[in-house]
Amino acid sequence: LIKRDHDSGLLAGLWELPWVRLGEERVVEWADLFARRYGGDWKLAASGAKVRHTITHRDLHVEVRSARFENEGGIVRKGGAGEAGWWSLGQLDELPLGALVRKCLAASR
Repeated sequence: LIKRDHDSGLLAGLWELPWVRLGEERVVEWADLFARRYGGDWKLAASGAKVRHTITHRDLHVEVRSARFENEGGIVRKGGAGEAGWWSLGQLDELPLGALVRKCLAASR
């Protein structure tokens, strides 16, 4: 699953993976954060690949987890306009992706 927003920010127009900002929550609560942000019912793997990325003044530590989205009808983006869809890994090479997304995809393969 990959999505993009139609805004005018630094990464406008680039496709990204679904994400949430995490604190010290447990896995089950992380799935709830995804559900609140995107709708649907999410099941996340217990652990995943670790990726570090620096952009401007931010030092990001990202955990990439496989997930299962268990509602039909696609993703619901709450609070923003954009588009989302299911793409094969081969099709992703045709889309404009940022460096962090490329790192996450490489780490998850």
